[in-house]
Amino acid sequence: MTPDSGIDVQHFLALNERLCELVHNIASGNYDDSSVDALYELTRASVYPRQITQLAESFGLMLVRLQARELHAQALIRDLERARTALQEYTHHLEQRVEEKTNDLRIANEELTRLSLMDGLTGIANRRHFDRYLESEWNRSIRKHAPLSLILIDVDHFKRYNDALGHLQGDESLCLLARTICGCARRSSDLVARYGGEEFAAILPETDITGAVCCAETMREAVENLGVSHPDSTTGSVMTISLGVARAYPVRQESAATLIARADHCLYQAKSGGRNRVVAHAGMNTISD
Repeated sequence: MTPDSGIDVQHFLALNERLCELVHNIASGNYDDSSVDALYELTRASVYPRQITQLAESFGLMLVRLQARELHAQALIRDLERARTALQEYTHHLEQRVEEKTNDLRIANEELTRLSLMDGLTGIANRRHFDRYLESEWNRSIRKHAPLSLILIDVDHFKRYNDALGHLQGDESLCLLARTICGCARRSSDLVARYGGEEFAAILPETDITGAVCCAETMREAVENLGVSHPDSTTGSVMTISLGVARAYPVRQESAATLIARADHCLYQAKSGGRNRVVAHAGMNTISD
């Protein structure tokens, strides 16, 4: 571009140099507000061609827009940072809640499992727990080639007791008997369960017939020594129990049902033989007190 005759060449060249410098700075993101302002004022105070003035104004407007975009970008970055922080806090809170709920669920499941294996009246193991534990100990005894003993217990003339004193008194007596019988099976591996109605059972892992009979006799004596009055018993004046004991060395060809059948047979013999007694079965041998 050639300046008009009335234009100072030096000023024109200076303006051109300033414009080139501004274009370079803008391209590199290194612009200076004061430079643009000075350039704009320079064009306004001079008589340079209109195109130069318009170009300077355009650069000024471009700078304003760039600054606005930069401010918008900075605001957007701040918003994103706040959102990220809020998301982190929410995620942490959510993880804590999930952990709490998971722990609550675990505790609830454990309690549900415990309740499902506990007799509602006496608070000891129920028939379901008995069946599971007997099966487990039967298989473990097979692996260890160890003896497994079972005691079946029946309260003598319990129907007559209920008829004479009422079911509420009968339930209280069953709870007392359960605690007493459990106290006679002291090892952590022994399990006393309510087998059904007025019947109880005790699983004695790694216990031979001698130890099982000793435990059964301790139970019988402990119940008799409670001195719970039985007004309609033909066996005696107090509540008593009859016990059938069986021992087995479990093998895979048999099931735990064979041990239950032996103990049940001995219990039948104890009841038909006069009650308040222990009858035991060890293999082919039958022992009574």
